[in-house]
Amino acid sequence: MNEISEIVGDRSVQFTDLTSLKYTQSTILETLRIYPPAWIIAREAAEDTDLMGYKINKGEHIFISQYVTHRDEKYYKDAHVFKPNRFENGRPIDVHEYAYFPFGGGSRICIGNHFALMEATMILVTILQKYKVLLPSESKEVELAPLITLRPKNGIKLRIQRRL
Repeated sequence: MNEISEIVGDRSVQFTDLTSLKYTQSTILETLRIYPPAWIIAREAAEDTDLMGYKINKGEHIFISQYVTHRDEKYYKDAHVFKPNRFENGRPIDVHEYAYFPFGGGSRICIGNHFALMEATMILVTILQKYKVLLPSESKEVELAPLITLRPKNGIKLRIQRRL
């Protein structure tokens, strides 16, 4: 909240504020690491290939899970711990370039990824300027519903308090 108060204050967040809201954006990126919007993607092999010793025939489908990769200790120390400081300039620090892909990657990356990050930052700032968002003391572990997108199975109950 300090970053938001210092950069935005009481006025409405502007597009020009986004590059300065580094911790806020890192918080969103870390959230997407732990809970990527799409938890798995599929690709069809365009030709016969060898991938790290695995033979993949043309036409076979390959499934790649952001959810699994983003929680792999091989790529992320303390992978199950929420640490926004893992990120700098929109990328995880000291992580293989292909080990963070909440919106997919390469030529098939989600066309709306930049808009989604901008929108998420502006919405989060707008909410946090006016409200404190708290977990109720009786909150439970989030159970996931991995459909096309990853979502909480039974929602998430929060307490919202207006800031004075």
